[in-house]
Amino acid sequence: AHNKGVLHLGGITSDPYCATMQNMTNNGAISLNGIYDGAVKIAGCFGYHDKELLILKNCTNNAPITVLGEANSTTATYVGGVCVAVQGKGPHSNIYNTEKGDILVNLSKAVANVTVAGITNKFQDHSNDVVNNGDITVKGNYDGSLYITGFCYASNNYTRARHGNTGNFLVDAKIGGTLCVGGMYCYGQYGGTFTECFNTGNYTISENTEIGKGAYIGGMIGYFNATYATYAYKNCYNSGNISFKGKAGISTEEVADT
Repeated sequence: AHNKGVLHLGGITSDPYCATMQNMTNNGAISLNGIYDGAVKIAGCFGYHDKELLILKNCTNNAPITVLGEANSTTATYVGGVCVAVQGKGPHSNIYNTEKGDILVNLSKAVANVTVAGITNKFQDHSNDVVNNGDITVKGNYDGSLYITGFCYASNNYTRARHGNTGNFLVDAKIGGTLCVGGMYCYGQYGGTFTECFNTGNYTISENTEIGKGAYIGGMIGYFNATYATYAYKNCYNSGNISFKGKAGISTEEVADT
């Protein structure tokens, strides 16, 4: 299919506008294969939400997500196991992407940046008991940067308790920009308090992977910068293995810091 407009898709709803979503489970697989000229925002439960009145409690994705084709939009593409963005008033609690919620993204072309998250791209306000158990596989060709995370794209100065990732990540792709991978976050630079958070998933960057700029890969956080923020980590751990066989920094003189 050739989609020329914006595509917001969720197993339960495309946009949970100003609501409390409680005791929600998606058991239906999501599979797309097409050419996307507009912005693409896809998730197992809730496609997209950017208002400040959403609360999530006891929400689970229990089915796989597959996204194939071409993303031609200059707006970033987002794929989340549970939701794309939560701009809500928490605290949010008991949110899961189960082992049945594996995510496969294989785009033959992606013009803008792409984020693939076990739970969500953006997650506002405090949260408890949030876990991704689904594997994430990303293949294809990406002109921009690629961000892969078990929980959320970036920390944002909230309290997180008992968050974790057990899913395994595989990257087998050509990436023009930066690759950033983390079990909790891709980027840790906005502060926060983290208690009993963990990663046990293994990350594999294949020998076929080529990265134009840097690669930032961490068991918990891909890139960590505490210069402008305050962090507190209590009883957190990583036991996942990282295998990097790709090539980074091939389009500039920058050498990847992995």
